[in-house]
Amino acid sequence: MQVRPEASKDRMTFPYETYDLIDQCNEEAPLVAAWSGDGLHFILKDKAVFEKDFLTTKYESFIKQLNNYGFTKINSKLEELGRTIPKGEEHFEHVNFRRGQRDMCKDVKRAKILLKKIAEEIYYSRENKRLKSDNSRLIVENSCQADEIKRLAEELKQMKETNRNTNAACEHQGVSHAIDSRSGNGDGMTSQVMIDTMAVPRNVANYDSSFPATVIPISSSSSTMSSSSPPSLPMPRVFTLALENLIAGNSTRGENVSKMGSDGTGN
Repeated sequence: MQVRPEASKDRMTFPYETYDLIDQCNEEAPLVAAWSGDGLHFILKDKAVFEKDFLTTKYESFIKQLNNYGFTKINSKLEELGRTIPKGEEHFEHVNFRRGQRDMCKDVKRAKILLKKIAEEIYYSRENKRLKSDNSRLIVENSCQADEIKRLAEELKQMKETNRNTNAACEHQGVSHAIDSRSGNGDGMTSQVMIDTMAVPRNVANYDSSFPATVIPISSSSSTMSSSSPPSLPMPRVFTLALENLIAGNSTRGENVSKMGSDGTGN
């Protein structure tokens, strides 16, 4: 096999060697091997001469290499298109093997490498499909979580509003809870004390001063009001408790003074 001098040694793989060989035959021995009229495939016309004068291996070995690198015999294809193929001719094509485009030979790969590339493409295609599926699932899950967070936020808002309303109602009704832990056996005793603070005046200013003042005489020897006291209007409970405490205190002091006088002691 003769090799053109411009073909560098590191580029002399089978695709480049075949390209140079067909190109050389096309110029020097077109009746042995040549490019097709459109330059899309090449033709082996005389097997015996081609093997003897141009190949360094057996013709069958050359054909086997063509198959290994993905070249396809297209005799049947051309006949189906109405082409008449002379006896003994063999037509071969490869998508990256074109007349005048030698640089495309770099893309002519061995079938094993090609199959590996195809397998990788299939793998990455499946992996890409899986990742897209996972991404779609995560988008749906994220949407569901966002809806759940929104629902919980709304529920928390309602709970806060209910808590505020409850506190306001408790303050309005004067409800308080106390825990009495002074049980003798150590068990806590819970008691609920309810005081209607709205019904009880909080200070003296709340008492209606439009009513006439009533003088209640207090006897040092009696804890009851005089029967001759004029009738009075009902007093608020705060005043009633205050008067009862004052009367009880005066009565106790009067009894103590009398007792001290009878014993001959005093201040």
